[in-house]
Amino acid sequence: MKIRKKDIELPAFQLALEISPNGVLLSDSKGRIVTLNHSLLQMFGYPKKEDLVGSPIEVLIPERLRKGHVHSRTDFSKDPHARLMGRGRDLVGVKKNGVEFPIEIGLSPVETDNGLMVLATHIDITERKRLEQALIEEKTACDKVRQELEDFAHTVSHDLKAPLRGIAHVVDWLCEDFSGRANPEQTQNLDLARKRILRMDNLIDGILEYSRVGRVDTLKEEVDLGALVQEIIDSLARPKNVTLRVSRPLPILFCVRTQMEQTFQNLIQNAITHMDKPKGHIEIGARENPNEWIFFVKDNGPGIPKEYFEKIFQIFQTLKSGNGSETVGVGLSIVKKIAGMNGGRVWCESTLGQGSTFYVAFPKKGQR
Repeated sequence: MKIRKKDIELPAFQLALEISPNGVLLSDSKGRIVTLNHSLLQMFGYPKKEDLVGSPIEVLIPERLRKGHVHSRTDFSKDPHARLMGRGRDLVGVKKNGVEFPIEIGLSPVETDNGLMVLATHIDITERKRLEQALIEEKTACDKVRQELEDFAHTVSHDLKAPLRGIAHVVDWLCEDFSGRANPEQTQNLDLARKRILRMDNLIDGILEYSRVGRVDTLKEEVDLGALVQEIIDSLARPKNVTLRVSRPLPILFCVRTQMEQTFQNLIQNAITHMDKPKGHIEIGARENPNEWIFFVKDNGPGIPKEYFEKIFQIFQTLKSGNGSETVGVGLSIVKKIAGMNGGRVWCESTLGQGSTFYVAFPKKGQR
């Protein structure tokens, strides 16, 4: 940029400085302030321009940093080009009353007939820093709460499972002692006790599984979802009357493998568990939107009343299974938690007596 010294004194140039919402000053090759705008005066707490014009720009910097700034100014004159000053480190300004505050500075070299000058734009980032610190503190607090919850879940698991195992042993001993001698009512009560112990054990495991989501294996990689879903289908123990098929090709997604595995496994297992038809059909597929991938698991099961569409995604909320067994109600809540962690969403569409379709959408943002 080549301008003449008299151009700096033009009303148009001064007007441009004055209408800028940021603090702007022009300094000469010796680091003295040539001109500045009203925003900079307000920012640094000076009443009039004459208080700063002709002064070294170091007057706006805390005394302990002035020597280093002189060296930085010398380095800039050797390689003058537009840049942000202090990239990678915080900059500090000092007001007339001695109060320090964080600033951001942009430098632009200006070639004049009297040599190199520098146009410096100042932005007070006090509020930004305050918000950044608040976010850091909030994240730290959230991390602490999450860790406490995880520790609590493990403690609860240990403290509950130990006596639960003892109760299970007692029930097993009673079954052995009464083997062949128990009346129908006693046999029924012992069976009921075993079922309740198993349900409590599953509930404890569900709490642990829910608390672990997002705490491990957060490394993203390219995952062939078609191959992943086929592995899940092959590993599931399903009734002979239930068929599963992938109706549409599944994409290769840049994601956390374990999270996608949990998502599809829970959705497919949920459809199997609640199947009530002599011939059950479960369909897995995907469709692509401009901003997201939508995956679905569709079944011809009993269907779900509309008033339960939201509740079933809450932890420990469950409907009666198709085979009459008791379920814990953790699987769908895990799917919702994983979707939320990745900026996605879940929902359900269903018709009573005809079946349900569960959807989970993941945004393409962050995909390769």
